[in-house]
Amino acid sequence: LLLGKSSSIDAEKSTIAKFKTECGSQFTNKLEGMFKDIDISRDIMTGFKNSAQVQSKLKHGIELYVNVLTTGYWPTYPP
Repeated sequence: LLLGKSSSIDAEKSTIAKFKTECGSQFTNKLEGMFKDIDISRDIMTGFKNSAQVQSKLKHGIELYVNVLTTGYWPTYPP
């Protein structure tokens, strides 16, 4: 999800819906939260890139992409 390498977000969401039906919402809660984080991050980045301040100050050719993640949904790794 974080690297954007999913072949089909819709297929993944459909699979999560099937898991939710079969296993319950507690089983899929974190997965749904991960997708919500990605959707919110995409919306925030679109608004950021389209803002007049960013367009006037950001040097042409510089790419910036940020994901805002909710603690508890994503696996943690030791530092």
